[in-house]
Amino acid sequence: MKTAMITGAGRGIGLALTTHYLEASYAVIAGVRDVDKIPDLAPLHANQDLEIVQLDIAAEADIDSLRTRVAGRPIDILINNAGVGGPSSGDAALDADGWLKTFDVNCIGATRVALAVRESLQTARGKVAAISSSLGSIALAEATGGLNGGALAYRSSKAALNMSMRLLALALKPDGISVALICPGWVRTSLGGPDAPLPPEQSAAAIASVIEGLEIEVTGSFLSHEGTAIPW
Repeated sequence: MKTAMITGAGRGIGLALTTHYLEASYAVIAGVRDVDKIPDLAPLHANQDLEIVQLDIAAEADIDSLRTRVAGRPIDILINNAGVGGPSSGDAALDADGWLKTFDVNCIGATRVALAVRESLQTARGKVAAISSSLGSIALAEATGGLNGGALAYRSSKAALNMSMRLLALALKPDGISVALICPGWVRTSLGGPDAPLPPEQSAAAIASVIEGLEIEVTGSFLSHEGTAIPW
């Protein structure tokens, strides 16, 4: 049985990805920030292939615990999905603490997790997907609203995530580990809002399809949920 590890698995896209991979007969390691507050995962608790792990990706203690927990176990797919929206557009430029938290989770946290499970990925010659956003594209900054588009901390943190994962892709390529940045589309979640056109289940299925087709020759790619290239 193959194993998928998913961060931010308690709701939204992460929950949909967890459900998708369980239905695809994967064992799933579901990382959640607070194991006592995951009501949406409750219907899946009876599935013996689901392993729920306390994982605040901004907490070094949780990362250390994860490293110990997965030692010696192959991981075929790591999906770094956990993320935060950051300060609102109105105060983003002034809220330094909010900026730091956003970067700590969206960029540094995802990198922490990937490095913590590196040996498990090497064992399986696995794949890493980081959930990014077209809003993190520098080339598309004007098209996505420029400064007036708001979400400055979020967009900057996703641009930083793109660079971090691109560099990680170069480092992991000799081990046969493929890495991709994937934009999930505009999804109806607490972050995407109720007007978003994509349900989480549809986005999750599309993301899984992109991961399935990911080859080492194109590691480090920045892709849409439909598999098309997004400019950096």
